[in-house]
Amino acid sequence: MDESPDKVWLDKVRALDEDASKLKRGSCILAQPENAKIVEGAIGFHRGSGLLLHAWCVMPNHAHVVVTTDETLKLNMWLESIKKFSARKINERSGLGGSLWERESFNHLVRTIEYFGKFCEYVEENPVVAGLCHSREEWPYSSANAGANKDGLEQFVSPYETTFVEPRNRGELTHIIKEQGTYFVTFRLLDSVILRRR
Repeated sequence: MDESPDKVWLDKVRALDEDASKLKRGSCILAQPENAKIVEGAIGFHRGSGLLLHAWCVMPNHAHVVVTTDETLKLNMWLESIKKFSARKINERSGLGGSLWERESFNHLVRTIEYFGKFCEYVEENPVVAGLCHSREEWPYSSANAGANKDGLEQFVSPYETTFVEPRNRGELTHIIKEQGTYFVTFRLLDSVILRRR
């Protein structure tokens, strides 16, 4: 039985996403096409300067990405850039203010080429599984869309061939962050995580 870290992580994410009620949590402001396009644009902004995008999908209240970073652009810097830019633009557009995204993201360092492909497939099938469309190509805010320009599977970076990031402060979990690597990332809207009392 396969109990690799990649399989365990993928099974956990599937279990969370298969709970259809979670898709309806919060404001779901990413269901608005203009907001989804802002997030999709932010995801791809640094492409070509230390970033390879293999698969992505913007859902009504979260986004999934399979990305390879190098020493030039660290994963945390890239995520911070996406969240700050998209929050500012969506808040301006919607007349809102304050935090938009959950502070933490779910980042998994992909360990094998086999699961690299499985994570990419999972990301692109996510809207179909959620019942938002009939085929992955129909979802406009995804790498599966016919017009999407995605980087190939041959760009996978094995974590066994790269070094860990040097700690910047005490307590930082550097054993899970590589200078270069391929990651499966999920980030969610804050109001989809924190349910407000009425």
